[in-house]
Amino acid sequence: MVAEEGDIDCVDSDDTKGLECDSDSESFNFSMFNPKTDGDKPVLALELTFENKHEFKYAVLTHEVNEGKYIKWCKNDNSRVKANYGHLDCKWEILASRMHRDRTFQIRTYNPTHDCKIWNHRNRAITSSYIAQRYLKAISSNRSWAIGAFRDHVSVELRVQVTLSQCRRAKKKALALIDGDINAQYKVLWNYCNEIRRTNPNTSVYMKFVENEVPDKPKRFQRIYICFSGCKEGFKSGCRRIIGVDGCWLKGPMYETQLLTVVGLDPNNNIFPIAYAVVEKERKESWEWFLNYLKLDLDIDDDGTWTFMSDKQKGLIEAFNEVLPYVTHRFCVRHLHNNFKRARFSSISLRNALWKATKATTVKWFEDCMVDIFDIDSEVIHWLKKKSPTEWSKSHFSEIVKCDTLLNNMCECFNSMIIEARDKPIITLLEKLRYHLMTRMQANMDKGTK
Repeated sequence: MVAEEGDIDCVDSDDTKGLECDSDSESFNFSMFNPKTDGDKPVLALELTFENKHEFKYAVLTHEVNEGKYIKWCKNDNSRVKANYGHLDCKWEILASRMHRDRTFQIRTYNPTHDCKIWNHRNRAITSSYIAQRYLKAISSNRSWAIGAFRDHVSVELRVQVTLSQCRRAKKKALALIDGDINAQYKVLWNYCNEIRRTNPNTSVYMKFVENEVPDKPKRFQRIYICFSGCKEGFKSGCRRIIGVDGCWLKGPMYETQLLTVVGLDPNNNIFPIAYAVVEKERKESWEWFLNYLKLDLDIDDDGTWTFMSDKQKGLIEAFNEVLPYVTHRFCVRHLHNNFKRARFSSISLRNALWKATKATTVKWFEDCMVDIFDIDSEVIHWLKKKSPTEWSKSHFSEIVKCDTLLNNMCECFNSMIIEARDKPIITLLEKLRYHLMTRMQANMDKGTK
């Protein structure tokens, strides 16, 4: 039955106005502290309420630090928090208690008068945790802030003496708050992998753990490999069979570990990331582990139609001989030239002759270039004969892959694009890589539909 207009006993089930102002808020209209607008310069007053105890303590501490005072917490439990001035003759004090059936705290006692007028330049209340929270946004926008410059900024702004070690710990804590704690992220790594598999069917996610050196302790994380379904299917459906492999060092909390990447080329000669792995170091065992999963994901067979380009990373060639002995190899000519210079063949004429030989497109042209190199320095020929021309000259490249690239710019380009992710904890690192791949694929799809 529909109520007619004007019925005083009509109830509207969609009316939500009553939720915006209940009887309690009308009877007790207390002012609420806003950390976004009042965080750096809080104004304390009786009956001021705070979202929780932590917010109250930070506001009080910030207020007194701005006044150059040192306070002590004489009561600190789940229901009441009380602070007074460190000097016995000062009457300043503040007390807040938890409101009934609520987590908010309200100031019940407050005496703002300080009998001591001296500015405290050695304020023990300014800890590394306080500095980290106060300068969280500044550190987030300037992650490369030098510790010395950061210390000077804090000292001048707060008018206190802080140490380099204090600021170093503060910056480390702030980055942990921004990026997440590395130990906590390792604890939920299994959950992260399961969520990746659930939301991305047919995605390959593999991890390896090793026994802990301490008895009766859980196993330690060693490696993780990820190849998203969209990457593997997209590569197999439209990309040429040439793949660049590379490894780069990780920084920050993940230092001394390496990121292994596999990148292909799409039909437009744009890079096409395929898979990546975080491993303990570049060596034969880690490369074998990585290449075995890559072989399964890309269905790499033994017909000799696949070409891999690399910089001859440590242990990589041995791993290829074990896992993929039938693939063709190319080595980045820039890396070859660096080794060329280390062998003391560093003259400009030799450099130009070498690059001319790499760009030769016919065997006859290549042989003429080798004669030119021999005329400049005969010892160079003996050095180059140890390296097959199929690895570094266009004249001997396989025609099957239909690609004559000389440089491993595929991986170098990808590594430069993810440089901001390489100093993050494990899950933050993996999420940034996933987000980069997702947005890149969507952008390319949008271009294709225009």
